[in-house]
Amino acid sequence: MQFKTNLFYLKIKCPVGCEYCFEDTNNEMVQKYDLQKMFKTFDSMIRKGEFNRITLHGGDVLSLPIEDFRYICEEFARRNTGISAQTSLAFLTDEHIDLIKKYHIGIGISVDGPPELNIFRGPRDPNLNKIYQQNLLSNINRLRKNKIPFGSISILTKHNATGENLDKLCEWVAKEKINGRFNPMFTPHFDNRMVYQELTPEELKNAWIRLYYVAKENPSLPMSPVREFIDNLLGLGLKSCVVTRCDYINTRCNTILPDGGIGRCDRCFQDGYYYSSENSTLNRSEILKSTECKGCRYWEVCGGACPGEGIDKDYRRKSRFCEAYYGFYSFLEKEIRGLLPNVILSIDIENYYDEYFLKERKLNWPHDMGYSTYHKRR
Repeated sequence: MQFKTNLFYLKIKCPVGCEYCFEDTNNEMVQKYDLQKMFKTFDSMIRKGEFNRITLHGGDVLSLPIEDFRYICEEFARRNTGISAQTSLAFLTDEHIDLIKKYHIGIGISVDGPPELNIFRGPRDPNLNKIYQQNLLSNINRLRKNKIPFGSISILTKHNATGENLDKLCEWVAKEKINGRFNPMFTPHFDNRMVYQELTPEELKNAWIRLYYVAKENPSLPMSPVREFIDNLLGLGLKSCVVTRCDYINTRCNTILPDGGIGRCDRCFQDGYYYSSENSTLNRSEILKSTECKGCRYWEVCGGACPGEGIDKDYRRKSRFCEAYYGFYSFLEKEIRGLLPNVILSIDIENYYDEYFLKERKLNWPHDMGYSTYHKRR
């Protein structure tokens, strides 16, 4: 099964109020979810073999009525489906903790660092935001006290990923043992207020490199994209979805929408695109391969990256963070080759994406290819 992100998208009007949220609260998907229709769609997709785990997402899932949250957990358990949930933790209760433990729910929290770096998450009122930050710290401690493991998604901005604050972010990651994903903030098409906080490609590359050194000093942290991009170069598949040639029409993300429809990645919603095409294409990547990305050394492990980050907000173009992807892959390649000078990497293989990733093969060098191919590519 090719890499897919599977979302059970309980789109509710999120009460958290993060400043840079790319969800348009005025869009047509703000509606009452229909759990019966959503599970009916889920069951039809199970029969096609498209699911083995699902993430509860959209708004903040812990703000659902507790009876709905319990019902969802019970229904997925009945179907032997693993569950994850992405949350701000703002609405965590003892009942949630009991359900998380009972159903072994994987928890992902949304946090951008210690309170002084996390200011864009939570209510916009300064006093309410302080309460939000303290509540978040308290709830993280509650998870740890209950021995509930969790991952995190952190959004990188100029506020938390440049200058002295980048030092603070790295110190926080190391001290708190944050198992995190660090994504660049992008401003949605319908709201440019936060564009001043978007990192430049150079700033993003530098932030990822700094986080690499944190991961190097803390081998137990499966930090992303650091670990993922190293695995990509080593030919262990491709992750995350942003480097797997998403086509924007039928994305690498399966999303079950509140009305039971099948949707695309939620990043597409900023353009008013919700429902997914039944047929996928590689039109975007095939065009990029011959134009903006022609001859790129890291094409096989990048593919133009996320269309939601397209240059000039055009999903047909390569990511506007292209130089960060290229620079970070280049840095990681040098690190790997410095340790293993004769290693064969995925970028040394012609058509790695077609011949390995799509066929779910992993590199088993030197048995999978001749050294002549390797030296030819070098």
